[in-house]
Amino acid sequence: MAGIWDEWIDNKTGETTKSFAIITTAPTPLMQVIPHHRSPLVLTQEDEKKWISNDLTLNEVTEMLYPFDDTGFNAYPISTDIKFARNKYADLLKPTGERLRKEYDYVFYQDLKLQGMGETTARKRSQKENQNNQLDLFDNEVI
Repeated sequence: MAGIWDEWIDNKTGETTKSFAIITTAPTPLMQVIPHHRSPLVLTQEDEKKWISNDLTLNEVTEMLYPFDDTGFNAYPISTDIKFARNKYADLLKPTGERLRKEYDYVFYQDLKLQGMGETTARKRSQKENQNNQLDLFDNEVI
């Protein structure tokens, strides 16, 4: 994700402050489902190298400020308590609902059968083959 950071010294206290921010852009299709009005700016590997360069012009930066292809991403709802800075516990990130995009389909097979002792499909097929072989003996009988 793209971000910016800064380090500055407070002239009155002499205290050094380090700060950062994640750059956001228009929402991706996934973020629109949430719904949310913005998405983090996710960079390609090529753009990552450009982003950390000190030689970027403002025009080059703005060319990267577009939503990314979120096809490989997914999301799930979490607690709304995440909105409050005083809350700093890991359970805030636990899912509170289903993923927004299905990641797999369930397929139910109706041809599966519960079979008891000796009633397997292979045994039934073997019995049927034996019956057919016995009938073949009578078909080829010479009179």
